Amino acid sequence: MSDPRKHHIVPQLYQKGFARQQGKGWYAVVLNRQTGEARPPSNVRDIFAERDYNTVLDADGSRDSVAERVLAEHVEDAAKHGLDALRAGAFPLSDIDRQQVAVFMAAQLSRGRALRSNFSEALSEVMSMALSMSAQYGSDEHFESILGHPLSADERERLLHNKDHMTIRPTNAALLEPMLASIAGIAEKLLIRTWTLVIFPEPCLFTGEHPVVHITPNPESMGYGVVTAERLYMPVSTTTALVLSHPWAGWPEAVVHGTEELARRLNWAVLTHPSNRELLLHPDVAHHPLPSPTELGKDTHWPWGSDPASAPPAHRIYGAATRFPATEAADAAPPDQAAAP
Repeated sequence: MSDPRKHHIVPQLYQKGFARQQGKGWYAVVLNRQTGEARPPSNVRDIFAERDYNTVLDADGSRDSVAERVLAEHVEDAAKHGLDALRAGAFPLSDIDRQQVAVFMAAQLSRGRALRSNFSEALSEVMSMALSMSAQYGSDEHFESILGHPLSADERERLLHNKDHMTIRPTNAALLEPMLASIAGIAEKLLIRTWTLVIFPEPCLFTGEHPVVHITPNPESMGYGVVTAERLYMPVSTTTALVLSHPWAGWPEAVVHGTEELARRLNWAVLTHPSNRELLLHPDVAHHPLPSPTELGKDTHWPWGSDPASAPPAHRIYGAATRFPATEAADAAPPDQAAAP
């Protein structure tokens, strides 16, 4: 069987949590955040998919889809049981399911369009600078050993100012390995956070092309890393949300009841994430709670408030088993704990 050419940036098995089943297909609505335009319900097999997104071309022009196969078999398929369990309210997860869901989230933090575009631009800039430095300081003997002849003055000038004469674009071969190599390390950081499963009484959540988002109350705190963000959030379905917080922050490792206030905060986090240019909505969910303009004022960041005791104690070793009691902060306290269904 030939390798698939259509590669999903957001896996179909995840999208199904926000889609309506019709016969053998699953259908969801894609909303362009900038224009507000919503496309008619589409099959998830065609949503967040790009041709040969993870394909590498070798020197002979042959396609190698090993990266897509690894993601499909060892990340997406492996996480299916854990995602299904979360959607059913089964919590806590087994150790293996927790690990696979952590790997799934880590992969989503590493494979999106915006991240790849940013990495490609950064790598292009580095390659351009390296070429310019080589032209500036490389000797005639150096270039003759590579090209078989020394550079002419015009050639050296063109390489020195290469941006004016060429466009450097890294191939997938240069991009995929460093981007996907970080998945295991990111998953380890996710595993040592406190996991809270929030269940809402009715469908109210949506997701996007970058389904795992960082939540940090202070936009100047630089808390947008896997370690530094106060919370990491992934909508699991229209009614279930997975929130990962610092172990010292006071959120429970449990199932909790979701309120409309919390739904507004979580939806706002997805909506305002810079990488979520397109959002994914269930076609049958008419109401998605969001902050009003009055609540937001002129600030584009939802005023969540800090976690209780959000700064780790000086003697705290991140990931250690010891727990510390949280200080009280009414505006930032986690939702009430509820008995697991």
